[in-house]
This record gives sequence, structure tokens and C-alpha cells, in this order.
Amino acid sequence: MHQEYQWPRRLDAALKEIESLDRPDIAPWLRDQRQEHWSDATIHLRLALASSRYIDHHGPYIGHGTFNGGPMLRASTLLDQAYRDLALLQTTTYVVDLLQNPNYGPYLLMHMNPVLESTPEASKRAFLQSLEAGDQVLAAEHRMIGLLHQISAEVPDILRYASLLQYGENEHRLLMVHRSLQLVDDSAGWLFAEPILRAATQYLASRPSVIVPESPQWPQNTTGLISALDPIDAKAIYQAIDRLQNVSFGEEPAVIHDLIAQQMNPSSLYEALSLTASHILSQTHFDAHGVTGVHCLMDLLHDTHTPETIRDGAWVSVLSGSRIRRQKAIRGEWRKLPPVSGHPVSLDTIREVLSGHSDGLEAIQVIGNYLLAGGNPRALTQILMQYALTTAGPFDAIHNVKMLWGQLQETQRSRLPQESWRHLAAGARVIVETATSERREALPILDMWHQFHPIQP
Repeated sequence: MHQEYQWPRRLDAALKEIESLDRPDIAPWLRDQRQEHWSDATIHLRLALASSRYIDHHGPYIGHGTFNGGPMLRASTLLDQAYRDLALLQTTTYVVDLLQNPNYGPYLLMHMNPVLESTPEASKRAFLQSLEAGDQVLAAEHRMIGLLHQISAEVPDILRYASLLQYGENEHRLLMVHRSLQLVDDSAGWLFAEPILRAATQYLASRPSVIVPESPQWPQNTTGLISALDPIDAKAIYQAIDRLQNVSFGEEPAVIHDLIAQQMNPSSLYEALSLTASHILSQTHFDAHGVTGVHCLMDLLHDTHTPETIRDGAWVSVLSGSRIRRQKAIRGEWRKLPPVSGHPVSLDTIREVLSGHSDGLEAIQVIGNYLLAGGNPRALTQILMQYALTTAGPFDAIHNVKMLWGQLQETQRSRLPQESWRHLAAGARVIVETATSERREALPILDMWHQFHPIQP
């Protein structure tokens, strides 16, 4: 007999309360969550579960509320309490808007029985085949539940592998899986992993375009693992960036294979790929999506626990996403970047530049100077996030904060300090241009914030 997915009683009531919210209810609801001492992690998890329960994820569009909470939760650790509340207001409003969007529902997550094969390996193989078939979406969900019953510890890598094969069609295939898994980890949410991972499975099994990248041939005694002992070859990195940036889209994997054949070590190759993505983002008018998929791949490359099959696929896929393609398709519109000298500037000067210029180029220059002069990237990122949260509505605010968090991570991971400024400078360019067109969308959220915090920072 068909029935709704069974939720624990208290969680059921909490999710129904989220589903019933309208925008005017959001600030009082969040105040109640604080008074009941629910942590940010728990609130983000509940928003994701409400999205999984009530929002259709069969694509081609997806209910981002299931996974954007992950990077927002991590990013908000940089913010003080008032701005963490603003971040939660933006995220909650985004989910509430999705719940009421006619393109996403009404939808209700139903109970499903697990489908298992005779062995774990057969179950895994059948699940991947159902994803790739494109016409077995519900069967894929049943098989996902079966995997959670049979080999739950292997499910994250199975999903990451499957999503990597679809990365070239749309970076969101990996984004949804990777960020959802991070949220589940950060919120101790594995008890409720099934609803979130079923939403991801729905998306992966709908309209798949699967490409199996050719694995790189690493030199003998090398496995593609990044090591702090690897020497950094700045000259080779500059040459690689130039090649990767200037080849036509689709030729990047061949260049990456060639760089590996020339024995560029993993640490230097990582720098070249990461900086190429940020350099391209700086020169275009593209939005945060230009690098957020890249960030997921860089996470996989940086994690020593990533299985070799996934890591090899990630290496050759970094610049193969649709957003890189779209940026390269408008190469004639790329702009020349301003000179960056390392002249010391203050954070107050950066605040003035952010609010006073609309093309983003001066922001690139002043932030490059600040970081080259030894400025604090975490303090800078805090200011950039505050600006992003107060100058755009939920969709752009969430994506820009997520992007800034990733750019900070790439700055901190970099071992090439004379170039690492490019990551946050590119991020600043994005948020300045976003504010120019989207500032009005922030006003209703700022009104909520004023209700929550009568005296603003």
C-alpha cells in the first residue's frame, strides 16, 4: 500500500511547520528556533529535509535547498552572530520560496522498499546502470535505499563517482551530491540520509549524459595524490595556466594529460587548474557558478581519502564543466585585468570600493593589493560575505557566499602566494556586479533582519 515516508513524530511536526511558512513568518520562526536552542547545523538539516520531503528533484531544475545549506553552514563560521542570522534568513527564505514555487510541486516523498541484488557488488552495478539508463528514476531510488541497507559506508563514494561521470553535462550533478554529503556529515544527519540522498538520486537518474574520462597516466611511483613535499614549479604553473586558459573548450583534458606526461607533480598541477578557473572568472561577467563546481572537484583532489578512480576522474574534469564552456564561448568579451602591485590598502578602503563601483575591476585591483601586501584572507572574506548577504536576494546571496567560501579555501590551500590573491579577487568581482543588479532583491530580507536585530552591526 502506498504511503508517505515515515518521519519521527517531532521531526514530522518541525518539517510541516517549515512547509507552512510564508515570508512574513520566517523571522519569528527563526527566533523560535534560537529560543529552543536548535543549532545552526540542525536548522540547516531540517531545511534540507523539508526540501527533500516537499520539493521535486527530478530535474532539469532542482530544489537547491537540499544542498546549498552545506557550504552556507561552513561559511557562516566566519561570521558573527548577527550575520549568521542573516545567512540563515537568506537560506530559509530560499527554501520557503522553493516550497511555494509551482515548478517544484506539490511533491511529497513516499515510502519506498529497498531493492537489492544477491551481492553488494551486483547491487552497486545495478544502481549505476539504473542511473545511466535515464528512464529508471524510481528504480534508482529503490536501489539507493537498498545500498543504504546493504553497504551504507560505500554510498558516498558510489554517488560521487556517478555524479562525476555527469559533471560535464552540468556541474550541479556533482554539486548536489558533494554538498549534500558534506551537510549530512556536518550536521550529524546520517540518521536521515535517505531522504536527502534520494533527492540527489532523482536528479542523477533524470536526463543523464554520462562521460567516462580517460584516466591520466601518472609517472611511476606516483598516484595523483597531492603532497606537501611536492616542489612548486612557478614557471611551469604559469605556462600551464596560459595553455589551459587559451585552448578551445574540450581540449583541456588533453592538455592535463600532457602536463602529467611532462611530469608536472600533483601539487603544481592543482595550482594551475585552480588558478586557471579563477583567472577566467576574473575576466568575464560570469556569476558564481563559474567556479562552484570546480570547488567540489578541488575538494576531492585535496582529500587524501578520495578513491583513486574518483581522483583520476576529477583531475581531468576540473575545466570540463558547462560553465567553463560558456565562459570560453564569450572569449571576445573577456576584459583586461588591472595591474596589481601589492600596494598596502586597508579593509576600510576595500569596503568603500565594494560599495562604490559597478564593474568589479577596481575590486580586483584593491583586493589583489591587499592580499599581496600580506592582508588577512579570512578577515577579507568576512567582509566580502557580509557585503554579499546584504546586497542580493536569496538565490544570489547563497550562491555568492558559497563561492566566496570556496575561493577562501583555494587561497588557503595555495602554495603560490604571489598568485593566490586571484581567487578572492575574482570572488569580489562577482559580488560587486551582482549587487549592481540585485540590491533591490535584498531589501525584504534586510527588513526581516531588522526585525530580528533592531540594531544592525
